[in-house]
Amino acid sequence: MLWMTMSLAAAVTIPRAVVAPTIDDFVTMTPSARVASSVIKVGPFVQREPNNGQPATEAADAYLAYDADNFYAVFVCFDHEPAQIRGHMTRRENLTDEDVVTLYLDTFHDRQRAYAFTVNPAGVQQDAIWSENGGSDTTFDTVWRSQGRRTETGYVVWIAVPFKSIRFAATRSEWGLLLGRTIARKREET
Repeated sequence: MLWMTMSLAAAVTIPRAVVAPTIDDFVTMTPSARVASSVIKVGPFVQREPNNGQPATEAADAYLAYDADNFYAVFVCFDHEPAQIRGHMTRRENLTDEDVVTLYLDTFHDRQRAYAFTVNPAGVQQDAIWSENGGSDTTFDTVWRSQGRRTETGYVVWIAVPFKSIRFAATRSEWGLLLGRTIARKREET
């Protein structure tokens, strides 16, 4: 069992997946029956910028799970104007002015540093280590997988972070967690 404490001090128990979720399980913008009981839904998202604490202008939810090898996060991002979503096939780490989602994992639960895994709607990755003192260090690179897919009502991003790609205390099962979404055209961070 993996426990996560989120930014608003809510505790979430992440379920161990019976079957690993895939992006295909979420293309209808809800989990398929195959994985519905293996994931936990987290949401709704609230704004950090420009109107801190207000509801997000576009709905989003995240679905979380883990298995013996990976931590999974699936972001389901709705958009009233899906043609306006910014997500280009570009070089890894080149996510300037793109819509993105980010999974932050504070694996030591010290609120001082976290792994940041960012993905745009095309599945392009950027990883970093965020620290309280230094912000984001994008020179960090590790192996992980992502996919993105546009839908008629938004987009879905699937992330799988292998446990062997990150450091954590084997004796501690509580991590910090933060989930984010940026809507580039609105300059909105949730």
